[in-house]
Amino acid sequence: MNKILAAIVVGLNLIIIFVSVLLYNNDFQHKSDVRSFYQTSNRIDNKSDFDYLLKTGSGRSIVQTELSAIDSITLPQVTSGKKFMALTATYQRYQPHTEVYTVTVSDGKGKSHTETRTRIVWRWDDVGEDSKVSQNIEFFGNRYRASLFAIDKYKKDIPLNQLFSGSKDTDNIQSTGLHQRTIWEGVPAKFKTTFYADLSDKGLIPIKFPNESRDQTIRLHANQPINTFLKNELQANTPHPIIWTVITLIIMILISVLIIVFAND
Repeated sequence: MNKILAAIVVGLNLIIIFVSVLLYNNDFQHKSDVRSFYQTSNRIDNKSDFDYLLKTGSGRSIVQTELSAIDSITLPQVTSGKKFMALTATYQRYQPHTEVYTVTVSDGKGKSHTETRTRIVWRWDDVGEDSKVSQNIEFFGNRYRASLFAIDKYKKDIPLNQLFSGSKDTDNIQSTGLHQRTIWEGVPAKFKTTFYADLSDKGLIPIKFPNESRDQTIRLHANQPINTFLKNELQANTPHPIIWTVITLIIMILISVLIIVFAND
């Protein structure tokens, strides 16, 4: 029996090691491809380089620039006159909801049973929304459709003092009545960013990473020097063999202990 148990433990551990090595190799290859992808990219932070590399269709590029809305927008409620690239007002109402829950009840004789009960809970619910987005933006003197970029991913809280004349409120939550409020979020009409895109014979298009489908939109990242952007992306795609080894050993130990405990029962 002990020999059979030992054989089972050894066999399962060999399978775990095989699967772990296979997964690590796949992860290593993918991250190596992505790192090479970044390391061989063009680096652009000025108009002349962008225009030349775009004209020659020079491929993958990391671009640091300032995006500006050509047709900046606002909403009717805004009184400050400030314009944005995107602006959303989400309307919420504080409403009661019936919630079903269970409790364990003792009858005083050492016996217990489960009862289903209901209670009223209050929470903020979305009840409507107004939203506008610029149709066109520009950078380095070049004009593009705003839909080419993942602008919504750059959306942030907009404080009330930027929206309403005379307001000093730095919060983005506007009280509009009893149990009613509006949440304001948006994108400035102009902001600096760093992004990764493909400069092809078709113009500026979203990137296609190794073994992945092409992105639908160009991802916008926080404004940062290209070297910093590159360092962060390379670090995020660095394989970690020690972590893989530790995880594999933990799994092997847990499986072995469970088998031994189960066999002794």
